[in-house]
Amino acid sequence: MANPPDTLDAQLNSLYQAYAQQIPDKVSQIEDAWVQVPVNGWDGESFKTLHRLTHSLNGTTGSFGFMAVSEAAQPLEALFKSLIRGTTAATEEQRQQINAMLLMLKRAAAEAKQSALTMPGLPTAPRAKAAEPARQPPIQVGGQPGADSRLIYLVEDEPEFAESLALQLGYFGYTVRTFSKLEEAKAAVNRTPPTTLIMDVIFPEGGLAGIETVVEIERGREPRIPVIFISQRTDLVARLQAVRAGGNAYFTKPINVSSLIDRLDSLTTRYAPEPYRVLI
Repeated sequence: MANPPDTLDAQLNSLYQAYAQQIPDKVSQIEDAWVQVPVNGWDGESFKTLHRLTHSLNGTTGSFGFMAVSEAAQPLEALFKSLIRGTTAATEEQRQQINAMLLMLKRAAAEAKQSALTMPGLPTAPRAKAAEPARQPPIQVGGQPGADSRLIYLVEDEPEFAESLALQLGYFGYTVRTFSKLEEAKAAVNRTPPTTLIMDVIFPEGGLAGIETVVEIERGREPRIPVIFISQRTDLVARLQAVRAGGNAYFTKPINVSSLIDRLDSLTTRYAPEPYRVLI
């Protein structure tokens, strides 16, 4: 049963407040990881960790409406990504840039935490629809015959973002199961295929790990499971790989929940056609 609007708003506001208090700690994790990078050596794994942390912070803060933090994290994410591709230590100029960006990020995080304490609710409306429209009885599509026609698997390694999105989808009548690990999601799909799979693109396993996992899941499967990709990535490479993997849609973070619901509805529901009337 869907949550009533006031209950949903209270749950989302609780998530928002809790996440705001965690932002400075997440920035501290980035600072700690940066300190571990050798000054005169190149450490690809360290830069991958830094890129993953800043990418996660960028995407989740944007989804929760902390745009100042998201914007401060974006150039850091881009710089760490460029350093991953190299094979030499960061230059003195790059190190100074990173230190300056981290300082700006730290200030933005502190301001976000403080503003959340004085803000009564979410900075932006979490939903664009007030209620689910009346529908004709749906016909089962996707997944397995007899399965829950509104069962959604959400695969996302950011727990706060996953919980927030699952709550909002649940408000519109969807049954949402969340997974933070790719292997767990693959095992669940094999046991009980969902009607639709919502898959993030970037995971600790790689920048396209979500797409690669979908390819594995869909290999030899009939019928195929409709897939919606979500990501902070806006580049053509990621979008092209998503299309090649059979993705039905690609949404960039922060997610427009109203558009996502519309796409889910089109993938999971078919309406009984009106019978023809014949006049002789």
